[in-house]
Amino acid sequence: MLSSCATLLGDTTTYDIVINNGRVMDPETGRDERGLNVAIRGGRIVKITHRNIEGLKTIDAKGRVVSPGFIDLLSYNPNDYGIWYKVADGVTSNLAMHGGAVDVGAWYKRYESRANLPINFGAGFFYNGARLRLGIGNHIKADKAQIKKLTQMARQALKDGALGIGMSIEYAPGTTALEIQAMMRVAVAHNVPVFFHIRHSDMEEPGTNIEALNEVLDLAKETGAAIHIDHINSTGGTFSMERSLEMLRKARKDDVDVTACTYPYSYWATYLS
Repeated sequence: MLSSCATLLGDTTTYDIVINNGRVMDPETGRDERGLNVAIRGGRIVKITHRNIEGLKTIDAKGRVVSPGFIDLLSYNPNDYGIWYKVADGVTSNLAMHGGAVDVGAWYKRYESRANLPINFGAGFFYNGARLRLGIGNHIKADKAQIKKLTQMARQALKDGALGIGMSIEYAPGTTALEIQAMMRVAVAHNVPVFFHIRHSDMEEPGTNIEALNEVLDLAKETGAAIHIDHINSTGGTFSMERSLEMLRKARKDDVDVTACTYPYSYWATYLS
């Protein structure tokens, strides 16, 4: 959150970086104000003011927006090439929540060892990968012993820093409601969300967008889990967007903690198989 430290007194302090004359926008507080100067010291914003301030480095932001860095939830592993396009779009946190990692501790060590990454990064526990690691085929349901093992793996991943649990059910249609419930209960215990690429992406029965949304919304209401619907424009709302969004609004009124996102292009690009 950007906090205002404007003062009526003159400021003779020299800051590390000053960003002058920008349009400051902060989604968290709803602030949207032009002609502001932002002072940074020690890597932190310490003042936002209309008064003149001085910095060891000064950036003229006239005609530009100054805002907190964007958090990309629907992302994958950081890479040396694509990550700079994210920075150019204002993304400063790259979270691999659609997918993620099974061994989250090793995942963090891998990217922490790379000194050239210009962004923050994080990952969720990738449930599909964990199923495959246990030899559970995508069209096979996990038995009770396997669900117990998957639960243990998820708990360990969260202890190692996973930011949530990612389940791509359409790619593993053997995943059962019992499996989803188990992951939701782990998520509730650790106060993290479950990210869903849900089960269906069309309106041809059986297996519609509406059925897929109802599945995760009903289970979230039952377990109390917070859930996120990945790219609802291609899975969950592709051909039913108005109705699907109304379902989310109703669920939120019923105290289900649910969010959704879209990507800014017109259609998905999964490989052919």
